[in-house]
Amino acid sequence: MKVRTIWLVVPMVLSLILVIASVFALEYFNVEKATTGYDYKQRLFIEDEVRTIEITVSNQNWNKILENPTAEEYVEASVTVNGETYDHVGVRAKGNSSLSSVANSDSERYSLKLDFAQYDSNQTFYGLEKVNLNNNFSDTTQMKEFVSYELMEQLGIATPAHSYVKVMVNGEEYGLMLAVEEVGEALAKTNFGSTEGFIFKPEGNGSDLAYVSEDKEDYVGIFDEVKMNEKTAEKNSNVIQMMKEISEANTASLDIDQIARYFALNTALVSMDSYQGSFKHNYYLYENSDGMFSIIPWDYNMSFGGFNMAGGGDRPNGAQGNTTPDEPLKEQAASDKANVATNRRQMNGGGMGGGMMLNANIVTDSSVNFSITEPVSGTTIDARPLLKIILEDEEARVLYDSYLEKIATEILTEENVLAMTTKLQDLLLDAVDDDPSKFATTEQFIAGVSGEQSLPEFAKQRSESILKQLAGEIEGVSGAGSGFGSAMNGEMPNFENGDNANTSQGEPPQMNGQTPKLGENQQGNANTNEEQRQAGRPQPPNFENNQQGDAAQEQQGGNPPEMKGEMPDFENMPAFNGEMPTMGGFPEQQGNSVQTILLVASAFAVVILSTGAVLLLSRRKYKKG
Repeated sequence: MKVRTIWLVVPMVLSLILVIASVFALEYFNVEKATTGYDYKQRLFIEDEVRTIEITVSNQNWNKILENPTAEEYVEASVTVNGETYDHVGVRAKGNSSLSSVANSDSERYSLKLDFAQYDSNQTFYGLEKVNLNNNFSDTTQMKEFVSYELMEQLGIATPAHSYVKVMVNGEEYGLMLAVEEVGEALAKTNFGSTEGFIFKPEGNGSDLAYVSEDKEDYVGIFDEVKMNEKTAEKNSNVIQMMKEISEANTASLDIDQIARYFALNTALVSMDSYQGSFKHNYYLYENSDGMFSIIPWDYNMSFGGFNMAGGGDRPNGAQGNTTPDEPLKEQAASDKANVATNRRQMNGGGMGGGMMLNANIVTDSSVNFSITEPVSGTTIDARPLLKIILEDEEARVLYDSYLEKIATEILTEENVLAMTTKLQDLLLDAVDDDPSKFATTEQFIAGVSGEQSLPEFAKQRSESILKQLAGEIEGVSGAGSGFGSAMNGEMPNFENGDNANTSQGEPPQMNGQTPKLGENQQGNANTNEEQRQAGRPQPPNFENNQQGDAAQEQQGGNPPEMKGEMPDFENMPAFNGEMPTMGGFPEQQGNSVQTILLVASAFAVVILSTGAVLLLSRRKYKKG
């Protein structure tokens, strides 16, 4: 009897120990958050392919979106990605002024958001809950956002995954769109190695990051927009303390190297539909578990000087307005809606869904020579304290200027951007030509690839201007992008024949920016570098002879090709790999290893129980025999 009991009890005890150990391991490693198998990049975001997303939705639900898109209410649908179907997925229209603009046009080409967990909290797309399908609003090239994200990656900035997709709705082609990863837990895990900390998407009140008081009610635009660990953000986040510190010129809570990178490239791209513009939005604030803050970039369809706040804001086709800096978004959206409705009555369409806010004139004096020392539009440096401290803190300013030089000589170059746009032309031309809802013409798409009003030409002239501004040879144009606002002068573009819009910009704005004193900044910091090094602060990267020295660029998978005045070899260009640099040395997919261990432990438990049962049964048979 004792032997029989031992044979039965031993495997049960061992199994119980393994189960208890597994529970503790789950708690310790936070496996429920960290091991969902983040394979979404390999499944969807393949940057040198155009994949297909099929949305199947009832006519009633689809009409609900079309009849009231600005409500941004989810409806239930089935979504098929590359032949794999997910039921009970939430679908809605998305956007700010762009959404109201399309809603008041003859177009039904809305940007869409897919939420795989909207109706089933356990459902994700290989670890990703939400996917954005962007309609490339206002961008005649359909490449600005994609290229901007690629340049961000090359500079070592954590960036949402992105790729082009052909979207189908109920079996009919909806349009060629840019799929972009939702910024949240999945991005934090795959880029920073952890789902601890917080992610905010500041919008409206508090999004200027100006310190007001210790009262959280003064920052509802921050705390109402928490995208990771929402339940604990108000209690545990240090975001108010960070704002107080920067108001006192203290950078202790800032990853100034990362933030300097972001502002340098955002300025180089003249992307003013951002923190640096009047709307003070379209960026994510990431706070890691140590309370250090950095920025995640977002929304670049109006980069390359495509957003002009100085001329009255995000105005359709030259509509004039009197929007003051930092006007509340809801009031601005209502104003936009009224202006779009007025202009809609004046439009002839031209194959553009009723006429959108399109401007094919990319290369202008105001965008090419946009100031690097006063890089704001529709607002002031003082009203943007996070940018202000980067420009005024000596250490941060050296980093900012150094990254601008790196961008102008290695990243935002004609050769690098031309390599991208040429690949995109080969990849997308047929899809653009077949797109039934595109805002611009195929000819305008091709014009963005190369030529006088192309993205590579912008890159060439913008980089030349940046280097001249750094050297003190010219002053920058303050507060203007090319955009549509006042630059359109109230004239409607003629798109019927694929002509470029707005061929005459009139007189350029007066140059009133200040030239940076790069030499003095570097000299002033020479004596403090050793102290900063001892304090663990980041040092300015060494860009002597334009050598690529920072680890982030090496981790990105090599440098942009060295052209040396020659055209790139497009046939042998490496494919966009979509892989993000490893940030801060975090381990990759630690949770997956833990999950494997737990599975092995469970298997051992099953084996032990099975062995014990077999031995017990064998012993009984032996005794009976």
